[in-house]
Amino acid sequence: MSAPPEPAAPSTSLTLSLGDNPVAVLEAAVWAMAALVSTQRQALSAPLTDVLACDPQRTAVLESLGLVHRGPDGFVVHPSLDQADPATARSAVEAKLSSLRQAVSAAVSDVAGTPQGGWAGQSDEVLLGQGRASAATGRALASKIVPRLARCAERRPTD
Repeated sequence: MSAPPEPAAPSTSLTLSLGDNPVAVLEAAVWAMAALVSTQRQALSAPLTDVLACDPQRTAVLESLGLVHRGPDGFVVHPSLDQADPATARSAVEAKLSSLRQAVSAAVSDVAGTPQGGWAGQSDEVLLGQGRASAATGRALASKIVPRLARCAERRPTD
């Protein structure tokens, strides 16, 4: 079993510096977000240090952003990358993935600016992703918030 990664000190300069080309910055940001989401998704079912070790190219992207660096005892991660709570971690990952899918759907859509926009204009994959994100959020709320509300815990159905 891997030791948990140490938290890295928050960086004050998490910017993609690619010169005078803002389009290159945006393209790099998409790949950075993909690396982040992929890492966090896999870390839902495996230790984060193992996930980082199994894909050096993806980890290099995270290192270039200051989210990960190699310390004397292994990986050191920025606090925003660590997902301590499984219920909220799944919700956060599904929401990020849903946002990426919606962005791709918007990029390939031929109906932008028409009445067919909105949820009706989204693909089945995007809608299913949004549903998964909503379900994960519901589970997180049911397991974290509802038990703390007065008398809700007693009325909540058991699984």
